[in-house]
Amino acid sequence: MATGDLESTRNSKVMYSIVSSSNTKQKWSNTIDLLVGKYQTKWPKGVSVIEYSKNVLEALSSLRQARPSYTCFIALYDECTADYVRTVNCLTREIDPSNPYGDTIWAILTGFEEDDVRFTIEQEPLTVRRILGGTMLNLNLFESGSWYCDFNTGVSYHKKIGSNEIIKKKSEDVTKTLVEEIFPPRLSGGDQGVDMIVNSGHASNRDFSIGLANGKFVSLSEGRLQAVTKFGESFTIPSPRGSNPKIFCATGNCLVGLISDSSSMALALQHTARVVQLMGYIVSTWFGYGGWGMHRYFFGSPGIYSFSESFFANQQALLATLYTKYISKGETSKGLIFDMDNVVLYGDPAWEAKLEKKPAEDPLSNESKCSAPYLVDDKTLRFPVEPFEFSVQELPPNTVLGEDWRIWSLKVNGHCGRPPVYIFRHTVSEYKVLEGNAIINCRFVMPLNSKVVTTRSADQCDIPEDYDFTGEHFIIFATID
Repeated sequence: MATGDLESTRNSKVMYSIVSSSNTKQKWSNTIDLLVGKYQTKWPKGVSVIEYSKNVLEALSSLRQARPSYTCFIALYDECTADYVRTVNCLTREIDPSNPYGDTIWAILTGFEEDDVRFTIEQEPLTVRRILGGTMLNLNLFESGSWYCDFNTGVSYHKKIGSNEIIKKKSEDVTKTLVEEIFPPRLSGGDQGVDMIVNSGHASNRDFSIGLANGKFVSLSEGRLQAVTKFGESFTIPSPRGSNPKIFCATGNCLVGLISDSSSMALALQHTARVVQLMGYIVSTWFGYGGWGMHRYFFGSPGIYSFSESFFANQQALLATLYTKYISKGETSKGLIFDMDNVVLYGDPAWEAKLEKKPAEDPLSNESKCSAPYLVDDKTLRFPVEPFEFSVQELPPNTVLGEDWRIWSLKVNGHCGRPPVYIFRHTVSEYKVLEGNAIINCRFVMPLNSKVVTTRSADQCDIPEDYDFTGEHFIIFATID
């Protein structure tokens, strides 16, 4: 985790809250019991179940009392409307009303059918070793994988297991090849199946394409998927197909996170492709901070942040940018406000999917210590990155603050184009920064740095400000469990 050694001294802390409507609880009671059992084994007496009648906002008072480290909103798919997603986004910032930041690592757990949800709950942690992309990726972060270009027609890049060579290919249509990559069972140590899918380009909540000039995947009713080549040939993929869990980052896709009915893509990816965590937009995306920022944490600091922690960290980075650089000056950012409540993470928020830890590399290109620079139109694509490193140490008690307060020194080093977010191992009840410049709340501390390498208009596009924390940066803060 992107956390350190802030272990709790309390035995009754709620680590995991399950929030559901009465209707969901009645229909999926056995599945909720399965989820409770999973995390009671990990955190005895650390799981709470919160039930509401009609509106998820009814859960707020119970969440404020529980102050959970993780919150799973389990819901029948017909409850997961765009309004529901926006409400959950807002709700998770209101548990601690003293600040505008997120107070719990959250996700929405749903599925076309109950068995899809149970499959998600039953999964062990995932190490992402093989990837499939519909946008530019650094394949050297993985044992093997492929990415299909979203700006050069028919171009793709491939890396086989055991090799550092990046192979460039060009083809007319690779829809059948993509089916063969996504759906076969994942074989450990082999170039078959995938652990993660990352995508950009054309999409809706009914279809998506991978790369330019390829076909597309179309969601049908009852959680089914159909592949359609650019020449019009189509074939339906049996459901469910494969048994290995996957994560899906719809980074630059419009609407993939929107569930409007049983034919929605998010449900089909879960049911047929066995996607157990999915990040996506519920609207047509144009700004991109909420999507592309996931890469900065997940790929920029391999093995430091899980997929759900990357989602949480990027949300806090968005809010910090909005409040410190705009609202504090009496200004606003239409792009940041647009992205604030229109992204969603589906799945179990405490389930961990991570990359293996790697040395500093470039998450936006194929340039790294073990390969030659990757060129596109004779231009080297380069974004210098140094993965975040956090070091935390407990200091002697502060007699002025009192014996309940624990004092911590945090050292951070790194650079990935987003501010470093140090996520506490559990929610704390009180918190304050004693030395240094940082944002802190009950769930994280975010060191701030006045050194900005590149400044762009926040409403221009998602080319984020570079937060450079290379070198040693210290924050002293205090917490009460």
